[in-house]
Amino acid sequence: MAVLDLPPPFSQGVKDIGKVMLLFPPLLASGKVLDHKGEPVSGANVCVWSPVQRGKKGWDCVRKCVTQGDGSFTLEDFWFWDRMKVIATLPSEGGAGPLILPPGAKGIVLTLPGVGSVVGRALVGKPEYLKFSCMKFLLKRLGPATKGWFGAVRKKIEKDGRFRWISLTPGLYDFYVKVNGEPKERYSVVGGIRVLPGKTTRDPRLQNLDLRGLFEEIRVLVRDEAGRPMKSAYIPGWNVHSWSSNPGLLRILVGKGKRPVALVKARGYKAKKVKLVPGKTILVSLEKEPKRPGPRKGRRKVKSGGMGSGYNGEGF
Repeated sequence: MAVLDLPPPFSQGVKDIGKVMLLFPPLLASGKVLDHKGEPVSGANVCVWSPVQRGKKGWDCVRKCVTQGDGSFTLEDFWFWDRMKVIATLPSEGGAGPLILPPGAKGIVLTLPGVGSVVGRALVGKPEYLKFSCMKFLLKRLGPATKGWFGAVRKKIEKDGRFRWISLTPGLYDFYVKVNGEPKERYSVVGGIRVLPGKTTRDPRLQNLDLRGLFEEIRVLVRDEAGRPMKSAYIPGWNVHSWSSNPGLLRILVGKGKRPVALVKARGYKAKKVKLVPGKTILVSLEKEPKRPGPRKGRRKVKSGGMGSGYNGEGF
């Protein structure tokens, strides 16, 4: 599409505007995407990222495409930066890159590492620990320049404790357990789980993994001054809320032998600090906060010269 600015005056009829030359955008990047076996990958997403302009830090995705049947891709665009990042992704094969290259690069080869999965089963004692997020399973990838945690797919955790991770980059992982009573603590249970591309890992250590002796349950029953259960009770910073099936009851998991201190709160009530002791139900009664005096109501004064009640609207 071409846009031309014609100077006035405009007259009826046909006007010769001369020759119009369309300038096609130059090549931005081209190459191929391969899988971990060296075969071309069709349908992979390729994205070119440029540095954010106007003095800001970060990168923006400026152009993207999908690879052809032979795994090739070609991106064209006008650029005004001196470097770019090229990334290729495919859910079933993982991600490749980023490669930092100058704009106009040709013959780029992005090799997807392939992905694997991990399956297992944990014995947690009570299925509701998983249903109400009292307990979560995490994987941590080992090695330099690796970060981030991989949580087990929530809808894939069955009632009997079966779980699985999908689309994992090949490598070594550690298995961790996190409980809601210790939000900053992660318990390392199994280490050195090897994930291979295109394979499902069934590590014997993750099959019927017994976690029942590692944690203890604490129950906190929260009521108001009249003795009624409080559905809105919670503990700030912890993933602990009242159960809808049993209003006012907070179920908390902590490491064996731990005696944490929690701050129980509810909107409109004074917070109360409680020492948690496993093995028994702790009763907590919250008192209402005193009402704060509101702002005084009165007529708002209008400064002289402003649009007060005597302004008639003239001048608009």
